[in-house]
Amino acid sequence: MNKNFCKGISLAIENSRLSEDIQGRFKQRTAEVESDNVELKLLNNSIVNDLRDHLKKIDRFVELLITEYAEKLGRSGQEHVQGISTTTQKMSKLIDGYHDQYGLLNIYEKTNERK
Repeated sequence: MNKNFCKGISLAIENSRLSEDIQGRFKQRTAEVESDNVELKLLNNSIVNDLRDHLKKIDRFVELLITEYAEKLGRSGQEHVQGISTTTQKMSKLIDGYHDQYGLLNIYEKTNERK
């Protein structure tokens, strides 16, 4: 009976050590993932802002073409310029949708963290 008791205690101690090791690795990995997520959020914001800036420049250029050079462009040129404008507006909506969706994911993460 004494041998069984000692084996049981030995197993309990080993299980406790394994559990602590697993918990330690889990905490470390969680911290790494959280750090990576912060970096991804910063990268996401940087990319979105860069894309928006470039689209704004294109829009300003298109506006300049329309207001200052519409007559010189002719009908065909104006249609091309309008096509550029339409495409940049679509791209802007895609970027906003992506950014909004990413924001919803962040809200979802924060809500689940509180639980």
